[in-house]
Amino acid sequence: MSAGTSAPEIYTFQLPLTKNSKNKPLETFNVTITTSICLDFAHPRIFNELPERPTLVLGPAYTWEQGIAVSMWEQALARAGEAGSTLLWCDGGDYGLSGVGGDAVPAGDIVQVGPGSWVRTIGLKSEAESTRVPYAHYGFWLWIVVICGVVGTEGSIQ
Repeated sequence: MSAGTSAPEIYTFQLPLTKNSKNKPLETFNVTITTSICLDFAHPRIFNELPERPTLVLGPAYTWEQGIAVSMWEQALARAGEAGSTLLWCDGGDYGLSGVGGDAVPAGDIVQVGPGSWVRTIGLKSEAESTRVPYAHYGFWLWIVVICGVVGTEGSIQ
């Protein structure tokens, strides 16, 4: 197994909000979507190369043990939070966790354990910001600069 060399892509999906009598969309809402799978969410800089902030991150997985399912759910939730996006996580393993989290549900909402279908209504920002959050733009180096700034400021005060 080796890491991929290119960043995930972003797709724009036009979600119909209202339709006319002939079932044709009158008004749509653009939802930017990206995806990654399984253990790719373990890499903290997976979404750093994206040109804009995705509204929704799709995360399919198939875990084989409950501890792995919990770990992968938490990693995917962290990546969505770092990107400022909403996560839709679907794990079809026997003990897999499926749910939503990130921007729409910060603490995460596990809807189902194990395989099967489920429904959960969530809200997405109608005017989702396309600019990336600072962590998604600068990554780990942002925290190094912040820590150095705090340590440097504390040293100059004394």
